[in-house]
Amino acid sequence: MKFVYSLVEESLGWQWLLFANRSIMEQAALNDLPVRQNEDAYLNMQASAKTLYRRAQRWFYLQGMLTVAVPLVFALILLLAPQVWPQAAALASSLKAWFALYGLIVIFADDQLLDDIQQDLKKRAAIAQEMFDTDLFCLRWRKGKVGQRLTVAETDALARKWRRVDPNFVKVKDWYPPVLGGLPIHVARVICQRLNIWWDSGMRRKYATLLSGFAALLLLTVIVACLVLDLSVADALLACITVAPALRWALRERKRQRSTADLLDRQHASAKELSDRVIYGLISEEEATLESRELQDEIYDRRKTSPTGFGWIYSFFRNENESAMMVDASHCVAAYLRALRSVNTTNSGA
Repeated sequence: MKFVYSLVEESLGWQWLLFANRSIMEQAALNDLPVRQNEDAYLNMQASAKTLYRRAQRWFYLQGMLTVAVPLVFALILLLAPQVWPQAAALASSLKAWFALYGLIVIFADDQLLDDIQQDLKKRAAIAQEMFDTDLFCLRWRKGKVGQRLTVAETDALARKWRRVDPNFVKVKDWYPPVLGGLPIHVARVICQRLNIWWDSGMRRKYATLLSGFAALLLLTVIVACLVLDLSVADALLACITVAPALRWALRERKRQRSTADLLDRQHASAKELSDRVIYGLISEEEATLESRELQDEIYDRRKTSPTGFGWIYSFFRNENESAMMVDASHCVAAYLRALRSVNTTNSGA
């Protein structure tokens, strides 16, 4: 998550907000989060997570090819080859049962192998991100929940692999806005958590909508093709079994994406409520730290179970969502500074 800092700086004038009244900021214990997040150890953690998610995405692409692309090609051969090339009718007829058998086998392999491999990689990536966040946010490690941390040797090895695609670690530097260094750690922490949760809810809903459209179009196409080609009941059934893996994959991924988006919305509501209480000083720093630790548990759970998606779709919607997210961050920081100045003015008047 690399934020659009220039948008915030131009719209709010951070330098004035943070330093117009230096005495206010001196009352808070400022954090070094922007500096530490770019140290080698932290960059290696983020690079490790990126590498593991990248591997999971490759398995996701393989899964898509085996469960969607191949069955669709088989269906085209089964339905159209006899019409376009009559000499191939006998060959297509002899392959019908094999195409249907492939559909049944790939459904089993999808559940028992491809999905499990992705889940394992995503869990390890979530652990790497949890290491980054808990160390950066000064939160204690929940070994009973998360398990063992990745070793330094593991993160170094994974980070070296990431350097092949990002030699200067550009995509993992400045993960959180540098301006948060002007805030107390308990305030900066909860704003970061709020942004983490909000980040991809909108993209997942858009992706789920695309999957819904694909599933509906696929089902409609198969039904129309069977009617137009006047297939027998047996041939129509074989055609449906052939495309079943693709239809099942689309509906399952749609459900997962929508469920994750709903979870993100619920978590964001909780994070917003917590950040508002922290920003306006309604809870102590100790209470904020305890509640942030609980919120971090929810973030970890969501990360390790979130479904994989096509990278190009995320890239397409990325700028739009980053800009909207930065508006949310800007309101948080400005609200905290206004509240702090208000308290300082009241105390001075007293």
